[in-house]
Amino acid sequence: MNDITIRRLPPEAVESTLDLFDLAFGHSSTSEERESERVILDDAAMFGAYDEDLLVGSTVGLPLQMTVPGGTLGVCGVTGVSVLPTHRRRGILSKLMERQLTDLHEEGAPVAALWATEPQIYPRFGYGFAARSLGIEVPRSSSELQVAPAASEVSLRYVPPAALPALAGEVFDREVDSRPGAFRRDARWWARAALDPESGRDGASELRAVLAERDGEAVGYATFRTRANWTPNGPHGTVLVKELFGVDAGSYARVMEFVLNQDLMAVTKLRNRPVDDPLLDMLVDPRRTSVDINDQLWIRLVDVDRALAARRYAVPVDVVIEVRDRRCPWNTGTWRLRGDVDGAECERVDTAADFSLSVDDLGAAYLGERHLSRIAAAGRIVEHTKGALSRTTQAFDWDPAPWCQEIF
Repeated sequence: MNDITIRRLPPEAVESTLDLFDLAFGHSSTSEERESERVILDDAAMFGAYDEDLLVGSTVGLPLQMTVPGGTLGVCGVTGVSVLPTHRRRGILSKLMERQLTDLHEEGAPVAALWATEPQIYPRFGYGFAARSLGIEVPRSSSELQVAPAASEVSLRYVPPAALPALAGEVFDREVDSRPGAFRRDARWWARAALDPESGRDGASELRAVLAERDGEAVGYATFRTRANWTPNGPHGTVLVKELFGVDAGSYARVMEFVLNQDLMAVTKLRNRPVDDPLLDMLVDPRRTSVDINDQLWIRLVDVDRALAARRYAVPVDVVIEVRDRRCPWNTGTWRLRGDVDGAECERVDTAADFSLSVDDLGAAYLGERHLSRIAAAGRIVEHTKGALSRTTQAFDWDPAPWCQEIF
């Protein structure tokens, strides 16, 4: 490592950083994709690892305003974690991640979040997986829904995907503001959501959008592609849903019915859906529906006290937690957390802890889906005061379930 230096990357290093991403991730980005990434990286904090003058590794922090239980918090969205294949197994990734965490501690966000390409990597750096998503595949033969009566009041029309920010931005914002893990889109992120390079369609149609309206007001929308397929037995196409939102049960059901019942299509595939998606409760016959569960957001508490004080708690909590953190020593120790639905405070104390855990397991519980008691059942938390863990689990739990709409 003596010949490797870690530096803050200047804005003019964006092109070499994008080249690095392509090599590290085995990708070949189009000019359209590159332009979209350049815009997103405009205000990012980027760190690079250099072998003399050659950029061989990077990590990027995006400034995101992310919903957390009970409010909104400035979070570092970690992306672009990469090392050239020629320079792996030399400790470069560790140096990059440690530099980023130190920088966040000194002048940045108290929480970092990421999507993990390789889940086995990130617990080493204090990240715990805090949100899951569903992949749902519904055959048209089993697509009948128990539909709310209000669905009949909703009309649909096709609109250009690029028009959605103006037409349905408030629909999107209502969902984001209630969902821990989600973040609002500015014009850059909306443009990214509408990006539709032919190279990314995998034989499907261009991206399409339908807008749901009730009495002239937008109440939902969906973006999707269709992939035609003809077999000796007739049409057997696929609907590929990218996004789908409804502000209430009726609007959600109307949009969902539309994507599940496209002519000449045999199956609808919905990617990246919340674990509490109401579709599974609406289907009359859910038995033939296929569901995959995947890890989604991974959360890292950069500063335990600021992070725990920034969220709200479903029931009152007053507990002393011992935290272990080998990457960020400023977090190691005992912390007293007091809070409820109106606010919280967290301070370092010298008293005995009610339970002990690692910072990655605390991060896993941060957004309110993964229960501390279940993590303890896996042998990862030690309770010192009987009943403390159960009470704290109730306080951390949150409804709705966390979910992030954007892979960053």
